[in-house]
Amino acid sequence: MDLENKRAIVTGSTKGIGFAVAQALVREGANVVISSRRQPNIEEAVGRLDQLAVGKATGKQCDVREAAQVRELITHCVDTLGGVDVLI
Repeated sequence: MDLENKRAIVTGSTKGIGFAVAQALVREGANVVISSRRQPNIEEAVGRLDQLAVGKATGKQCDVREAAQVRELITHCVDTLGGVDVLI
């Protein structure tokens, strides 16, 4: 599957499986918006993903239990990356 320049959102993606998924997407050339409930975790994870220097990573604080925050996350991805191709 060609993921180069695809736009992805990965929720709960600053640690564990979510971070591993975000890493895999960035390594394959996808541009990824990661999220977490804690902004410091996002900043650290984006820094680590940016070191891969293939796809682009950005982050947005989001608690997926709150529908308004999920809408804001999607809007952030559309505004920042121009759309959404993949949602994890």
